Amino acid sequence: MKRFPAAFLILSLMLAPAMAAEDVPFATPPFASEPAVSTLANIMANIQLRHIKLWSIGKAKNWDLLNYEAQKLEKDFYVASGFYRSLPIDNIALVAQPLRRLMEAANKKDHSLYVRAFDELTAGCNSCHEAGQVGYIRIQIPKSSPFSNQNFER
Repeated sequence: MKRFPAAFLILSLMLAPAMAAEDVPFATPPFASEPAVSTLANIMANIQLRHIKLWSIGKAKNWDLLNYEAQKLEKDFYVASGFYRSLPIDNIALVAQPLRRLMEAANKKDHSLYVRAFDELTAGCNSCHEAGQVGYIRIQIPKSSPFSNQNFER
């Protein structure tokens, strides 16, 4: 029996879903000319949902999930800045510090730090919207959560 190197096995496992997708009509990959994320509005909608989740998670004091979602939000902002060169990067940087503080709050299990960081994050979003001449998009502390299908309690 012929043995394959571990790297070949890992590569095969990584490529298997992509190769299998070619056999399924509804899983056809997009054309190369189509962007991975179609609009800034789509990215921001995802960011807005994570903002709501961070609020719900913080209220529940689920520190592991808070850290996870804060890291995901950080990546979302990175994607936004990479796809859209006209974004005011200095204002996107305003959310970097509150995101780090959210992660710090999660690590310390510090609810008061979480509250301050969440407020700063929200203010950073609004500052960026103002600078981007879309100040009519105002982010606020959520009043409810659309995530009735997820339990945020530990």
